[in-house]
Amino acid sequence: MDELISKLEAYISGAIGRDEFSVWFYGVSRKAEVNYSGASLDLIHEVEGIFAEASSGDWSHEGLVEELQSMVMRYRLVPLEVGASKHLSV
Repeated sequence: MDELISKLEAYISGAIGRDEFSVWFYGVSRKAEVNYSGASLDLIHEVEGIFAEASSGDWSHEGLVEELQSMVMRYRLVPLEVGASKHLSV
């Protein structure tokens, strides 16, 4: 979960672009059901939902960033459960 949050924060801050984040995230989300559980899997699904809503709802970049910032703050407070995957590399 830490790597996903770090990538989200990099996207939010503008350190990486949407295309770079999307390519990386696609690799993670494609294998999510097999490789992740608990809070890590919840986070992946929530990111998928936010990007889907943003795309279909014609959100501004600022609106998308605001929603992602709120989500990251919530997940920063969720400890990784024992035995959960801490590694989200592609």
